[in-house]
Amino acid sequence: MTDAAHDDAGPAGARRAAAGQPPEPPGPVEIRLLGAPEIVAGTGPVELAGRPLALLAVLALSPGEPLPAETLTDRLWDPQDLPARPRATLQTYVARLRGALGAEVVETVRTGYRLAASRVTVDVDRFAELAARDLGASAGERHRDLSDALALWRGDPFHDVASGWLATEARRRLTAQYLDVLEEAADLDRQAGEPLRRLHDVRAACAAHPFRESLWSRLLLALQAAGRRAEALAEYERLRAGLAGELGVDPAPELRDLHSVLLRDGPAGGGPDPDVPRQLPADVTDFTGRESLLAALDARLPRDGGRSVVVLHGPGAVGKTTLAVHWAHRVQERFPGGTLYLNLRGFGPGPAASASEALTTMLGTLGVPAAAVPNDPDGAAALLRSKLSGRSTLLVFDNARDAEQLRPLLPASAACVVVTSRKTLRGLSARGEGEALAVRPLTEEESVALLREGLDEGFRAPEHASALTRLAQLTSGFPLAVRLVAENLRRHRAEGRDPAAALHAVGRELTDENSRLDALDADGDPLADLRAVFSWSYRALDDAAARMFRLVALHPAGGFGVPAAASLAALDVRTARRLLVRLVDASLLDVVAPDRYGMHDLLRAYAADLLRGDRAETDEALPRLLTWAVRSAYAATTTLRADLTQTDDGQRAPGAVVETFEDSAQASAWRRTEGEGLLRLVEDAVATPHRVAAGWLAIRLFDYIRAARMPEDAVRLSELVLRSLGGEGTGDLRGLLLNALAVGHARCGRIDTAERVLLEAREHLASHGTGHADMVVRGNLARVYALEGRGDEAVALARASSGTGAEPADRLTWDRLAALMDVYRELRHIPEMIAVADEMLAALGAVGGRRAAVTRYTRARGHLSLGRPDIAREDARLAVTGYLESGEPWRAAGALRLLGEIEAAAGNGPEAVAAWREALAIVDATGELDATDDLSRQLLIDYIAGVAAADASAGRASTVVAGPA
Repeated sequence: MTDAAHDDAGPAGARRAAAGQPPEPPGPVEIRLLGAPEIVAGTGPVELAGRPLALLAVLALSPGEPLPAETLTDRLWDPQDLPARPRATLQTYVARLRGALGAEVVETVRTGYRLAASRVTVDVDRFAELAARDLGASAGERHRDLSDALALWRGDPFHDVASGWLATEARRRLTAQYLDVLEEAADLDRQAGEPLRRLHDVRAACAAHPFRESLWSRLLLALQAAGRRAEALAEYERLRAGLAGELGVDPAPELRDLHSVLLRDGPAGGGPDPDVPRQLPADVTDFTGRESLLAALDARLPRDGGRSVVVLHGPGAVGKTTLAVHWAHRVQERFPGGTLYLNLRGFGPGPAASASEALTTMLGTLGVPAAAVPNDPDGAAALLRSKLSGRSTLLVFDNARDAEQLRPLLPASAACVVVTSRKTLRGLSARGEGEALAVRPLTEEESVALLREGLDEGFRAPEHASALTRLAQLTSGFPLAVRLVAENLRRHRAEGRDPAAALHAVGRELTDENSRLDALDADGDPLADLRAVFSWSYRALDDAAARMFRLVALHPAGGFGVPAAASLAALDVRTARRLLVRLVDASLLDVVAPDRYGMHDLLRAYAADLLRGDRAETDEALPRLLTWAVRSAYAATTTLRADLTQTDDGQRAPGAVVETFEDSAQASAWRRTEGEGLLRLVEDAVATPHRVAAGWLAIRLFDYIRAARMPEDAVRLSELVLRSLGGEGTGDLRGLLLNALAVGHARCGRIDTAERVLLEAREHLASHGTGHADMVVRGNLARVYALEGRGDEAVALARASSGTGAEPADRLTWDRLAALMDVYRELRHIPEMIAVADEMLAALGAVGGRRAAVTRYTRARGHLSLGRPDIAREDARLAVTGYLESGEPWRAAGALRLLGEIEAAAGNGPEAVAAWREALAIVDATGELDATDDLSRQLLIDYIAGVAAADASAGRASTVVAGPA
């Protein structure tokens, strides 16, 4: 007897089916799966149980999408439970569902069944809709959406369901989505000043998922924000002990850093001593953040009569003076000789202080009349050192122009000197005369806190938290800009607006990048006008450095390399590097990594303002930047995949620098470093006349997007570029963009849409494209047919050769076999897939590289699925080696994950854990994951935890704990 006889669709459904009257319920059927399953039709709850309920759940997870009978069979039954006639049993279950829910709720399609999307509402779909990031939404709207999504979650789904697939894979996927939403909501709670709002839920999730480190991070941050530091430290120790004791690994680096912050205690400051000179300007009443810099300054206090010189350098308006003065107020009681302050006026509306003027002022403070100051600067400097000797003095020199201006003022001993400057004053560090500390913009949380300090209670209501966060983001973390925003908000309040109206008005003023700096002026006060403050640094540049400053604003990324800057300016790399170093010294650029530079958003807005006065400069520079991007990405892909044929893109702007790569490791590192910036360049360039070049850049980034981004990103980018091109971009470009769009849809599960787009691409390429592009599209169409269960069509299309005859024979052979191997894998024709892989590897012979790695990985998966771990093992090991040699460590991590699964299947727990630990080390080191392989640090931790749990349940000594990896 099959299990169909044991399943019951429920009394109500049975009565309707027996009567032969499947009434249509008014309105859609509600299907709730985020907890114990609940089915509600127009007449009330519907009772379903057993495998009919499981079938409805499987269909409801993909409403509107056809699911082949083979897929439904795999998801409803484990192999040992498979009925004698699974298709007939499915038909029985479908009949029961139609009787219970309505005849049109479950539709028959060519290869299986589909849940009619118009006839049902599914809480899983609503949850996903609310959880999907809306780039245009405010933080408040996002917060509400996430709270609404979490309200749908009633508990772990699919307990006691008659489907192993639902109880494992589907539950894992839904639980992961819930945890992602919970974590993001916890972040927004904290930003809104409500860190404990979801503390119970986060604690419960940590208990249920004790090795999900991102959850623990939210728990610790919430406790920290609520001032419950001791509790946070105790929770960290619980996590650390669990990871070490159960898995033998340390917490992630981010958690260890957070632990260090929790351990840190800030020193107490002292009050002023009226018996010694204390010249410091008043401290601000709203000083916020800067904990790490305050600790760094504390660490540099001189000891035992010694001297320390610290240069706080950074761009104008970043808060250097405020930091120096605030810290000096905290520590000045340690200096019985007094606290001296002098503004050297290095950057400002007037002339800088000369050495003679500064020396005379300092000596006058120490009791030396002006007439007694030596006319010789060297003599005056010597007298100053003599007066300061042995006094144990704190000196603050503000706004220094350069090292030469500062050097005569430095004491020889028994002093602490703090200098602020827009330049790094590298000459001091080079000669051992001082140490530099960079002052960066405030973090987002610090900016929000500073903004709140300047506002009345009306702005502190929770509903305004998201708008305040957005305004803080628009200031780029420059304290002067934050305070100007607060002043604008106060002005709107004084004019009678309520907080919401004031926030809306100021937000509108700041959102327009072309006028943002206009909204951050100070009614003519040059010391508090951002554009004026920035101009003092800009006017100090020579012509070449000033031109470079303007041009790098065209690069949209947070960081850029020397070749990109050289291309923008049409210079050689050496000259470009010299100019970038000058801009760093002027604090107009930051060094974000070796040979990589960044520019803060407000400085970028200032540079863009300058560029708007010369459109010709922009029109000449942007094509050079795009040529660098397209041709360098081409070179990287060619280096990584020598087997890949690429269509010529025609991008050759004179003056552009094209990067080359000695090996796969270099190419891979370049793509990881530049990838996100290049995607932003595509998005910016499609709005310019250079949209065709932007389209080719999107094509060159196809492998990167597929490996490092989520499929919806690929869909969004492809659609954006295709819309911008309109009728432009014929030939291979349009066909390949359609192919990229289809791949994105397929990875999102929209197989029907992917098929339609691929057919459109084939139609276009038939009259405009090359055989190479047509073959790429044909292979993906064959894979889609396989996903749809159209096996014969898929195999036939994969076997077909190109109709153009324009490609090399070995290229045609390889592409056909690769597509055929993928088709057999999707069809689960594992023996046939392995046979094709055998043929491919035989054709390669001793040649290794990426082709062989991909094929061996696939063959290893096949042997493992057939229960042959001993045969699969060697292929997996060789795949790891091949990926590493090809410069794709994240794919090597995926192969190591597979190797661990093989060892686990063979009963080799320690070997499995070793492979997963090695994969974990790669993930921690590279930070780049193959999004198609569902690979993450958390997944690997879960695998290791699974072995530990199996050891514990079997009463074995742990095979996992061997010390941190």
